[in-house]
Amino acid sequence: MGRILFWLVVGLLCWLAIRISLGSSRKNGAGNKATKTDDELRNISMSQCAYCGIHFPRSEGVTSEDGRVFCGQPHCDAAHRPHAS
Repeated sequence: MGRILFWLVVGLLCWLAIRISLGSSRKNGAGNKATKTDDELRNISMSQCAYCGIHFPRSEGVTSEDGRVFCGQPHCDAAHRPHAS
């Protein structure tokens, strides 16, 4: 039982050491360069889909001829399709 506990503690310490070293490398700029800064995220223009109501970045949306904005082409098509009665 003592050996199991010893190896669990050793494993936990190794895991913590790896987490700490990865965290400090990200703070130093060695992490993922593709992540956006807080200022870039605040300046993203958001829209709401006229069909389903989901919020998304406006640059990823589809604008119809009548000016409504949709989250994708399928919802734009569905909104302009006549409803079956």
